[in-house]
Amino acid sequence: MKKIAVLIISLLSLTSVVLAADKGLGIRVGLAANDPKTLEEYYNSAFDRGFSEAELTKGKSIIGLEALEEWEVSDEINKVGVKLGFDLYGNNKLSLDQGYAKVKEISYAVPLTVYYKQDLGIKRLSWFIGGGVSLIKTKVTLTEPGVRESYSKHKFFPHITAGVEYRINEMFGVGLDGKYNIKAKTERYGYTSDRSGLSAAVTARYYF
Repeated sequence: MKKIAVLIISLLSLTSVVLAADKGLGIRVGLAANDPKTLEEYYNSAFDRGFSEAELTKGKSIIGLEALEEWEVSDEINKVGVKLGFDLYGNNKLSLDQGYAKVKEISYAVPLTVYYKQDLGIKRLSWFIGGGVSLIKTKVTLTEPGVRESYSKHKFFPHITAGVEYRINEMFGVGLDGKYNIKAKTERYGYTSDRSGLSAAVTARYYF
């Protein structure tokens, strides 16, 4: 994955010499779909398994970082762009008998997106729409007295995205993004977690 990222960044740098381009860095904070299927099954069957107490915490937050580059297509309004990101999802946690046994799930994704943007300029509301592919990693850790086990699963899945942005000035913009993950379900050793569905986030971007 590191080699792919380096190649993409190198190609973007080379292309920007030939075409007029805007570069940017962004941060996004919001909520995302989350279905920890196996953890919910453990939670619902905890008392049948002999536990007296069970607590399930579902992480619905998402925090993302992105690096982007945009090129003019026919004029200053119509642009195409590419962005590479990192999305960290909220953790899912299951605690049994006040922490006697614990299961923790951590998930993050690396999305690569190509998009079209109608850039209406400073003090105006612009919009974009696009799609791409993401690589998600889910890591599950089980902890109980004398035992600590962990395993992880990687998977590629497609996504589509759209959003609006208000450009405050030449350097800064704020907006709203929506993204839909398609078939972002990971499965390993009978453990299933699903991050498919919609996420929505408030964004801030710095252009240079």
